[in-house]
Amino acid sequence: MYDLKPAPAALVCCLSVAAAAQTSFQPPERVTDSAARYRLTRNSGDNAAFDSAGTLHLVYWSGGDSTLPSSPSFVRYRNKPFGAPWSAEEFIDDSEYDTGSGVVHYGGRQPSLAIDSADGVWVTWNDHRHSNPNPPGGGIDNVEIYADYRPVGGSFSPTDIRLTETTAGHLGDNGYLPGIATSPGGVVSVAWHDFNDDFDVSDIHVRHSDAFGVFPSVAGVSTFRLTNRSDRGGLPPYVTADIASNGAGDVAVVWTENFGGAAAARFALAANPVAIATEVLVAPATAGFFDPPKIVVAPDDSFWAVYTDESGATKDVLAARYNSGAGAFGSPVAIAEGAGYDEFACDVQFDAQGHLHAAWIDRRAGRHVYYAEIDPFVPMVLQETQLTTFAATWERPSLALDPAGRPHVVAEEFVNGSTGDVWHFAPETPSSVAGWERWQ
Repeated sequence: MYDLKPAPAALVCCLSVAAAAQTSFQPPERVTDSAARYRLTRNSGDNAAFDSAGTLHLVYWSGGDSTLPSSPSFVRYRNKPFGAPWSAEEFIDDSEYDTGSGVVHYGGRQPSLAIDSADGVWVTWNDHRHSNPNPPGGGIDNVEIYADYRPVGGSFSPTDIRLTETTAGHLGDNGYLPGIATSPGGVVSVAWHDFNDDFDVSDIHVRHSDAFGVFPSVAGVSTFRLTNRSDRGGLPPYVTADIASNGAGDVAVVWTENFGGAAAARFALAANPVAIATEVLVAPATAGFFDPPKIVVAPDDSFWAVYTDESGATKDVLAARYNSGAGAFGSPVAIAEGAGYDEFACDVQFDAQGHLHAAWIDRRAGRHVYYAEIDPFVPMVLQETQLTTFAATWERPSLALDPAGRPHVVAEEFVNGSTGDVWHFAPETPSSVAGWERWQ
């Protein structure tokens, strides 16, 4: 068990800097072909992950700010085995709509990814196939949560797994932005925000599979509610959940409030079966809906929340450990804390040594993606690197550690309303036989 050293300051630990072996990165690689607007999920960095064999799995989507059969969105997937090029692109969502003159693709959006203990790939997303594209529905009157699974050596299924089946009597019967986590015991857990019970006020919902990764068919979503708007006086809406499962099978969820501006970040443990949970405040003034909090697991199975703090003059990325004995979060540690400029949209992962690897958007000299390795228990910056080599509107970096503990980052380059690309920032390939053998 780590001995967490709390911050000496009331708000945040200031980071010291130590010399360490720097990770060298290859030139950035464009993964997509600029033919569409390719996008990463608004959830907190759940787009890329490695399996135990060293294959990097990536999920992303394409589409505009709305989706209709006339302008569909697509959930897309590629993988990159160690030492090999990216695989051909695969479409995941079997989202179809009968226009009356033929069946066409409708659209899935905002996918998240997780790898299970058998190296299978789970993907979840919100899907529009049950919405009426015509007024007054406008394509967003019945958005449901779907998932699919790709076993090792296999393919995604031709029929997706429907996780919600709702029939609310209003036009806002929608579930959005699902996150996904897998446990060593085989349980798959999905968290999302859902408007089924109220047109204006969403709650956080969680659904667990059985120990074999099977989700039995269940109508409605009331049994999956993790929060209850009545317990907070009816407002605010709870939105944009991230989810993680530790080695003991405990599942934790973080989320934010409202749909813009600074907002509180909150946390809860999700029981199995799901029940209304005890909420814990993470921080009172975080970046909110467009830059939601993330939850990750440390090697000691503790949960850490990562968020963009907006309580000061600039945006700073902080991380705080949930102390289960106290039922509260400890003093936060700065992941990226600049004087006079903003840092935001951070994704992090712990390595086996308990170091946090982070990727975020940084405005110290334009708008760029940065990477750092941090020892949060000192706290100390061990290394820091600017990854992007040209100025662009960089969005939503997602970080994954390979089996050797080396960082890989994917990020979205927003170009304009109709185009944008996903880029991969990879460390230099080991040149020695010993380096190669770590992957076998």
